Parts: sequence; C-alpha cells; structure tokens
Amino acid sequence: MVTNKYARTSTSILEKCNVDTGQKTAMSNTTFVPDGATYWAHYDHISEINGSFNIFEKMWAAWYAWIANDVLATGIMSFVMHELVYFGRSLPWMICDAIPYFQRWKIQDQKIPNAAQQWRCIKSVLFTHFVIELPQIWLFHPLAKAAGMSTDVPFPAWTTMAIQIAIFFVLEDAWHYWFHRLFHWGHSTNTSTKSTTNIPPPSVSPPNTPTQSKS
Repeated sequence: MVTNKYARTSTSILEKCNVDTGQKTAMSNTTFVPDGATYWAHYDHISEINGSFNIFEKMWAAWYAWIANDVLATGIMSFVMHELVYFGRSLPWMICDAIPYFQRWKIQDQKIPNAAQQWRCIKSVLFTHFVIELPQIWLFHPLAKAAGMSTDVPFPAWTTMAIQIAIFFVLEDAWHYWFHRLFHWGHSTNTSTKSTTNIPPPSVSPPNTPTQSKS
C-alpha cells in the first residue's frame, strides 16, 4: 500500500513524456514523486523515465509536472518571461539615462524625466501589466488548447518550430502595428502615461492604457 506521502504517482508526467502504454503501466506501479517534491526532483524523474529528451524538453515537462496545473504553469511562465523581457530590455537605457556621459547623445537632451516622474510611469506600467495584461496572458493557455496547440513533449522538429515562430512574429507585428494605428485615432485619450513627461523614460516605451494594451 502506497503511503499518502507518495500518493501522487507519475501518471501526469508519463502522459507528457509520450512513453508507450506498457512503460506507463509498469512505471506507474513502481515510480512515484512525493507530494511537495522540488522542481529538480521532477526533472530527475523525467530524465529517468525518458532519457532521450533533450535538456529543454526535460525542463519543460518537469515544470508542468511540478506545478500540476497546466493553466497555472503556462500563466506563471509566460508572465514572468513577459516582465523579464520588458524590464530587461529597458534597464540598459535606464542606466544610460542616469549616467551624465551619455546625455550628449540624447535627441532631446534638455528634457530629462526626474526620478519622481520615472517612478510614476513605472507604477502605471506595473498596474497595466497586472490588471490589464495578466488576465489576457492567463487566458492564453485555454484558448491555445482550444485551437489545437499542445504543451506535450517531445517538441516538434526544429524546422517546424522555426516556421511557426516566423509566422508568429509576422502576425504579432502586424497585429500591433495596425491596431496601434487604429487606436491612435483617439490619440488624445490613449496616451496618458506617455504624456506624463515631456519625454517618456525607456520603461514606458510600449502602450500603457487599457485600449493601447490591446494593441
């Protein structure tokens, strides 16, 4: 009899690993991941089940197995990546803004937002990210699943992924471009944060109102 501590079997992990039915049956009777196990315990377990996966596939499958909720796993991963990329790409320019040496290359070198203005802009951006964009990011997983997308491993061939990513970039860029132009018809009401300062800091380069966030 398996104790409660080991009650969570590797069934969900095995399903993501696409191992054959015989392996699933055998392993589900002998291989368990303790409740509360760490991410790396799941990673080791995935590696034990199917050593043919590459490191990215193992890390991917372990993440979904560790969270044990696909919607939550996709939402957390997507939002964290969104914030890291957003502020990560802004950080170098924020640092440059704070160094007098680089001011000589500013196009509007007489219009430098002070710390209070920058902080007000950042708070507005964070509000938009958590209140407007986070729900949209969270809804992506169920919508993607409904459209036939999968989070299973192994990943598709790199050529398939390259083609899909290229198409995604074109569609994403077209969406942002045309809808941003559409919302600029209401320019006076849709640029509140960007108009907070004479020249917005790098942290508010993207749109920052609910309607602009849609674009």
